[in-house]
Amino acid sequence: MRSLGLEARDGDQADSERLAFLGRDVEGDELERSLGNAGLERLPTLEHEDRFGAEPEPDRSRAHVADDREPEPILVEREESIDVVAAECEMMDAHERASDGTRDAIQCVDAHCHLDFAAFDADRDGVMARSRSAGIVGHVIAGYSPESARGALRLRSESVRVCVGLHPWALVGTDESTDAARIDALAALVEEQSGAIDGIGEIGVDAALARSEGVSLERQLRVAREGLALALRANKPVVLHVVGAHEAMLPLVDARVGAAGVMVHAFSASRERMTRWLARGAMLSFGRAVLDPRARHVQESMREIPLDRLLVESDATGGHHATGARRDPRLLLDVIRAIAAARGEPPEVIACTTRDNARRLFGGFGR
Repeated sequence: MRSLGLEARDGDQADSERLAFLGRDVEGDELERSLGNAGLERLPTLEHEDRFGAEPEPDRSRAHVADDREPEPILVEREESIDVVAAECEMMDAHERASDGTRDAIQCVDAHCHLDFAAFDADRDGVMARSRSAGIVGHVIAGYSPESARGALRLRSESVRVCVGLHPWALVGTDESTDAARIDALAALVEEQSGAIDGIGEIGVDAALARSEGVSLERQLRVAREGLALALRANKPVVLHVVGAHEAMLPLVDARVGAAGVMVHAFSASRERMTRWLARGAMLSFGRAVLDPRARHVQESMREIPLDRLLVESDATGGHHATGARRDPRLLLDVIRAIAAARGEPPEVIACTTRDNARRLFGGFGR
């Protein structure tokens, strides 16, 4: 595999043992609590993890693990008042009225979807037209594999941004020996079509995948490192898929990555982890998990995240891994309304703010 500049530290054998522990049959936060209880203070990191000359960031999640005490809370203050944001949204939307003088009550951007999947082939234009009629003025297609990337790029337009990547699930059924060639193919595509590529991803780590499909976390992290390095070389934002493995991914995202732009998709972790991602410059995208009132971590995080770091998504797919069902992008409107209700803010504020956040991260969508 051609090295892209992010090398693993020495001590790979110790890292392998830690990753093997992570693969035990535990879920989400329980997995990461178990890691701490076992005394595993660090997971594989980059050589230059400590923010390139700056003082190392304290690892609050590991503080006083032996005492089983909660980390010291990190307060997140909203940078703008609701009234100010609402006024700015009204001013921006005044410039986006239709020719007949009307406009949709909600104009939003779906920050993460897979409308390039084959299950949309028969009626993709209709799906996108119905989404537009509902107020979804743009979509960000997240990459799945190097093999599918060119098809996704054919859909790119002012209202459709496209990322390319190597999703952890795209490793299923492939031999580890093919990873190098696939990363190199992805890098070659980015070099060839850099102007048409709006981000790198999705890439990341999925603990459930390690358990159910036997794709080790060590392998996933190795591929994720290369994806992050590619994003740095190309100066592109990165889209992260993180399931039950935030403690594995957080150390990999440093100041260089944060400067280019980071989005954690389908965020559903705790408020404490939210603050740690925000400290790394990340935007957090919320999806259908916000519709479940029992999802306590999601409910807390979506209420507290600063508006300028918030994104929303449908994760509309051509084939959900669990059910095979196709997800309609218009789910995004339910997500927006749920977040607005939880925060006590108008849906229009959530819609236009997340729309403009997506513009800042990926470009396009009329600006």
